[in-house]
Amino acid sequence: MLVSIITPFFNEERTLARLLARASEAALPEGMSREFILVDDGSNDGSGAAAADFVRSGPDHARLVTLPRNRGKGAAVRQGLAAAAGDIILIQDADLEWDPADYLHLLAPYADPAVSVVFGSRLLGKDARCIYYHYYLGGRMLSACTNLLFGSHITDEPTGMKSFRRGALAGITLTADGFDFDPELTARLLQAGHTIHEIPVR
Repeated sequence: MLVSIITPFFNEERTLARLLARASEAALPEGMSREFILVDDGSNDGSGAAAADFVRSGPDHARLVTLPRNRGKGAAVRQGLAAAAGDIILIQDADLEWDPADYLHLLAPYADPAVSVVFGSRLLGKDARCIYYHYYLGGRMLSACTNLLFGSHITDEPTGMKSFRRGALAGITLTADGFDFDPELTARLLQAGHTIHEIPVR
């Protein structure tokens, strides 16, 4: 089973190379392999060069997609989706907020063919902690609104670590260009009848 790790980035020179090194070394569940789809969203620092170095000297299953101008996370992820060949899509932000060491746990539920969507939650598990209180409150409010609208039971709607089977997007059109892509993706998946499973992440 192939996992496409889509990493959109815009001026992430400080963290991108370290993120890619960790992501390439992170353990995956047995029977899974990975490909990297890196999407340069019009960066004007050294991010593009770092990504090109990774593609050139790193794994042979890495591709770089370059957008001519900055269009936003949603537009970049859609370009990544068009280039991805994986059975499972995993979105990994480039700022190192999310630890690739959690891939093993995030992807494990896909051993069950009935599981189609898995999100990482910062609010589950013994390591859950609140770093920025206002962000925490905002996230809880977004999650509560999502649950009210769609009858779901998720704890961390704004999570940046989202994964889903490619087939989960069948019949779904995504249009958001910016960071509104995250709530749009969540809403469309829930509207389509998918259950979102959550795994604790750091």
